[in-house]
Amino acid sequence: DWILANEDRDPSHNANFKPALGNTNYDRRVSYKVEILDKNIKTGVSLYQGVADGEYGDNIVALSTLRQDIPKSTSVESSVHFKYRTTAFYPDPPTPKTGPDDCEFIREALRQMPATGGAIQIPAGVFECTAKIVIKSNHVIVKGAGRQMTILRLADHSPSPMLVIGDNFVVQDNLGHWVTARRVSDIEVSDLTIDGNVQNQDVHQECGNGPCDSDLSNIRNNAITIRGASDVTVQRVTVHSSISGGLVTEKYCDHIHVKDFKAYGNHFDGLAGYQTQQSLFENINLSRNRRAGISIDIDFNDNTFRGGVVASNGDVGIFARSVHGVVFENLRIAYSGNHGAFLAAAGSPDTCAENNEFRSVSFVGSKGYGLFVADSCLGNSVRGSSEFRRNALGCHFVNSTGTLEVTAGIPCSN
Repeated sequence: DWILANEDRDPSHNANFKPALGNTNYDRRVSYKVEILDKNIKTGVSLYQGVADGEYGDNIVALSTLRQDIPKSTSVESSVHFKYRTTAFYPDPPTPKTGPDDCEFIREALRQMPATGGAIQIPAGVFECTAKIVIKSNHVIVKGAGRQMTILRLADHSPSPMLVIGDNFVVQDNLGHWVTARRVSDIEVSDLTIDGNVQNQDVHQECGNGPCDSDLSNIRNNAITIRGASDVTVQRVTVHSSISGGLVTEKYCDHIHVKDFKAYGNHFDGLAGYQTQQSLFENINLSRNRRAGISIDIDFNDNTFRGGVVASNGDVGIFARSVHGVVFENLRIAYSGNHGAFLAAAGSPDTCAENNEFRSVSFVGSKGYGLFVADSCLGNSVRGSSEFRRNALGCHFVNSTGTLEVTAGIPCSN
């Protein structure tokens, strides 16, 4: 018999992979016991540390070995056999907090707000939330004392979204689209920070204790989710360390204005957009997120990103699929873990990222290409004072069935 035991659960003894990976979950690692039940040979076990994509998952390999020479068989009845049983011991799950949390006064103010709307001023301080805050009325202002002074933090072991702007229930419309039960408009959120506290969450609970079935029953645990909303302003806001994305728009939004916004250290993307149009994202800093800085997909059309930095994200700076008419202007896309920008299709040509424009964009220091056009994506262009510098695989790559127009004279150096 043998045991591989995770006995030391003191976080202070762990290597600090948090800045790079967002989480380690050493305290949730499993212990294993193996019992040999029957055998006719000498057996043993060797342990190896295998390659994994991060320290948030187990990567120990146990290999059963033979510890004796095996004689050549003399009859069909000859056999080598051993039988074993493996038992996994999980640590007791943490007990979630119950009862009112520090953020209940915000929810109560929203519940008491008249139909004509109103304003909520959140004072300076750190407020721990065990559940989401939902703004699903019109004409609402939520304002903190400053992004360095007002902090809403997800409590330990609380797999939940933080702030939802829009109805948290969905229905199917006459066209078969899943939409929010009711739309909201004229919302403003400003001057605060949202901390997803990912180091004290289980990153496998992206949708809490339920499935992520196209977000029909569970909203992903983003810092901010805007859904089924019009005329929403988010400004002077920082979001970081969420279990899922930093800020996500979905379920048919329009005229969203995100300004002076920062997202870093989120387990997935800094900013993601779906089913959104005629919206502006300006002066943004989306850096050090585990996946993409910007991820846009599924009818995220005719929107503009203007001014800011998309840097040091784990995968690509920008991922775009099934979108058109998006303008990226005056952005610096730097030091991406893969390509600076990746344009692709979702399996068929009509889902390509097409007719999008990069205007005065710098593609710098990517580990892949500065810009990669996959599939049969057409009509994308790079214009203005754009540049490509020090991208490991080259300035840009275009699939043989795709197109990319690059204005003559745009610098390209590696």
